[in-house]
Amino acid sequence: MRLEIGNGLELDTTICRYFSFESFVHFVETGMLTFTKVSNWDDPWETELSNYDRDEKGNKALYSRSQHFFGQCWTTKLESDAMWRIYSPSKSGVKITTNIGQFDLLQNIRRLGVEKVVYFSHWKQLPKLTNEDKSPYLDVRYKRDAFSHEEEVRFIVHPDSVFDGDFWDNSHINLPIGVDSFIQSIEIDPRAPIWVVDMIESYVKRVLPEVSLSKSNLYQKNTEFSLVKKWVPVED
Repeated sequence: MRLEIGNGLELDTTICRYFSFESFVHFVETGMLTFTKVSNWDDPWETELSNYDRDEKGNKALYSRSQHFFGQCWTTKLESDAMWRIYSPSKSGVKITTNIGQFDLLQNIRRLGVEKVVYFSHWKQLPKLTNEDKSPYLDVRYKRDAFSHEEEVRFIVHPDSVFDGDFWDNSHINLPIGVDSFIQSIEIDPRAPIWVVDMIESYVKRVLPEVSLSKSNLYQKNTEFSLVKKWVPVED
């Protein structure tokens, strides 16, 4: 499998993804990474660059290869209160950490692209940004800066790159991967109650005994420093 890595990223770039507990269990039990068709993503702006009526010569566009891209989103932001609240609303989610090179473990695929998302504040910026962009995945790597807190990295696959199955009309593609080798560490939602922590620990120790597991320390009390106040008398 050929891994095409975009600017600003390396094989050893650490990335993470937040899962609800149910989604995490599904990933572990099936051993499949799910790539969703970009046109099915929640943000309607995601497909604006591939939804065009005419090509550069003015001819009516009959087909756009980029409209059939499938993607999965990760982040380079290793800790985020906002991400926990969005992806773990029941306070029972987990965050898995890996690096870009581990995606080489994906099976049944010829080629996979990975790109940092580029954020823009106004659509008028897009012509200049895209004219200077040489990425084959440029149509699906731009996002409004209202989402910039995500610090997103996107993995992109196209049906032409998949060995098995006709995925042109599918809403998603499932690709097998060795979960125990792929995951480098797991963190539990920092807001999780003790019984949830115990449940997740019991499950992970049974199915992924070699993977590092801990609870996020985002909300732990400060133990790194203490402040000392000195009162200075002031004369009237």
